Amino acid sequence: MKFKCWHAIAFITCVVWIVYYPALSAPLNSVDDLRLAHDLLNRSEFTWGDFWIPKSKSYFRPLVNSSFIVDSLVWGFEASFVHLENVLLHWLNTLLVYCVAMQVAQRKGLNTVAIPTIAALFFGLHPINTEAVIWVAGRADLLATTFVLVSLACAIKFYNSGVVTWCVAAVFAFFVGSLAKETSLFLLPGLFIMGWLVCKESLIMPKAFLVNKAFLPALGCLLSAVIYALLRVSVLRDSDAGVRQVSQVLSGSYSPGVRSYSEGLDFTGWLESLDIALRGAGFYACKLVQPFPLNFGIIEVPDWYFWVGCLLVFLITILLRRLTWEGSFVLIAMSLTSVALLVAMGNISWTPFAERYMYAPAAMLAISGSLVGGEWLRDKGYGAWQLSIGLGVASLLLFCAVAVFQRGIVWQDNLTLFTDTVKKSPGFALGRNQMAEALWKRGRKQEALEILRELKIPDTQVAFLNKVLILMEEGRLEEAREFLLENLNKSSTNGYHTVILERLIVVVERLSVQSTSLALRDTYNDEIVSYLEQLWRRTKKPFYLYRLGQKHLEWGNCSAAQVSFSLAYSELPDNSIYKEPARKLAESLKGKCIQSVW
Repeated sequence: MKFKCWHAIAFITCVVWIVYYPALSAPLNSVDDLRLAHDLLNRSEFTWGDFWIPKSKSYFRPLVNSSFIVDSLVWGFEASFVHLENVLLHWLNTLLVYCVAMQVAQRKGLNTVAIPTIAALFFGLHPINTEAVIWVAGRADLLATTFVLVSLACAIKFYNSGVVTWCVAAVFAFFVGSLAKETSLFLLPGLFIMGWLVCKESLIMPKAFLVNKAFLPALGCLLSAVIYALLRVSVLRDSDAGVRQVSQVLSGSYSPGVRSYSEGLDFTGWLESLDIALRGAGFYACKLVQPFPLNFGIIEVPDWYFWVGCLLVFLITILLRRLTWEGSFVLIAMSLTSVALLVAMGNISWTPFAERYMYAPAAMLAISGSLVGGEWLRDKGYGAWQLSIGLGVASLLLFCAVAVFQRGIVWQDNLTLFTDTVKKSPGFALGRNQMAEALWKRGRKQEALEILRELKIPDTQVAFLNKVLILMEEGRLEEAREFLLENLNKSSTNGYHTVILERLIVVVERLSVQSTSLALRDTYNDEIVSYLEQLWRRTKKPFYLYRLGQKHLEWGNCSAAQVSFSLAYSELPDNSIYKEPARKLAESLKGKCIQSVW
């Protein structure tokens, strides 16, 4: 029986879902996932502005924001469902890789089933993709890659057919992808390269290049990029920290080594950024070919990758001079990787290097590699090499499948994941902090405290607040309270004031319980009320009103409790588990409060 297209798609589907099956049982990661779920689930309602206007001053990703809000509204951000969505997106992207590879294979007269199948399987089973797929917060890379691949597929369809509708679709997909993650914008150089390649194939003279319709997708996407920039400026206005930091990196006014800024051009800072960029490029190039060891917290790369990065610069010149379809996909991979290099140079993210950044480049290299292999086999003759090559490819894919499956098992437990991370990056303070938190939740408090005592985490990361755990365990509650109050008033900790207030409530509650003075207890109780009121004013989350009512009820403040529960009932969404209890408590207390007054 001849292996047909639908056979290939069915096989790819089965393989991808089998290897990523453990991901469906993974919990929410303690980095970003839990915070994201907490923020969304404690919102009383969502407005259209929540979909478009981000809280972050560094990112403008309305498509990703919207997907998470929908997750919260539809299934309460249940871990298994949000992981299911990520795996679905990865499966879709794998099929899109198949589609793109098939169109190029058809254009080059190659096998339109075997080559796309190999490309899709290598992408779908590439171990480096596990972080982007299993980490819920990594969905931005998945969504951006979806529209990058759709844009490429439509652009190539336009090159093959000349139908303008496909060009319009490519431009639209490019724009939507930019709303998922900024990475999508870096497809633009690749579309110009492909337009140039199509012109070369058509033997069009260089002077006629830019007026040729082969450049229509690239020019349309250039216009889309301008529209995206205007939209971003209108939404973030003067608070776009992401663009500001990138511009400082490119100008050399940011020094990654000391994380400081200078006025104007700093040649030393620029050289340091260039060194990081070349080392990062070399590291990512090697990581795409040999991804092990897989690591969730990559904080540094060896110096020798600098020379690999220099070789990549040389490779770019060769690929541009001898432009082919295979080479164009490698160049697109490099262009998409440049975003990750900017992150490393500016130390913008919580880790300077990350495997998830290679998700889209991995798709491009899978397509390029399958095309190279297909052409080589065609030139050498399928018969002589077919069996050996087939066994080698099958063995490699099986190895990758086992690696992905095992990595999925590691992600099924936060303690296992961060133990693995700390083992591979011993100097990663935030990783050690997450490991301590996981140990704490398991009841292994002494082990967690030993780790936390050794950590020095800057107050630019919420993990510095774990110092409070140490103080509390040692019975130094007043010191913990003073530490929290001191940081509550710092501008550098502005992003963590909500967390500080929540921890202040826990500390002051303990102080109140331990106090033997009634007057002091009343003072502590008033302090707790003020913190809950601040939380309500800051977040507008009615859950804090419900908690406020509970506190008033606990202290015998009947009328204040009734007011708090009534307001909580009016503000809580209909699907909240606290809405009905708030109503019942407000009604029952109303009668009691009237009786007590009489």
